[in-house]
Amino acid sequence: MNIKELKKIANSDIPEELMKSAIINSLARDENIITLVMKILDQERQLKKEMQQEMNLLLSKAHLGLEKKELNEDGFMQKEILEFYDKYKENVSHCFKNKK
Repeated sequence: MNIKELKKIANSDIPEELMKSAIINSLARDENIITLVMKILDQERQLKKEMQQEMNLLLSKAHLGLEKKELNEDGFMQKEILEFYDKYKENVSHCFKNKK
């Protein structure tokens, strides 16, 4: 992968569609692109697996906090949920927030 070429393309003033095309063309010339794409996909799978495990744990905690109010003293669950959304803010969207 030619990082210098990709930087040059990304920092250019060309329209976004042309930029995407130029980046794809640059990557297509790389003989190792399949290996790189596989690494990217593997990292994405790992992130999704981690998020799912944390969501399951968080949902279980929330369920207990709803059933047994004493387990949610001092807003413990709210803090846990806020931490989760903050940690994964680039990967999860909140279904009740209006997107503008």
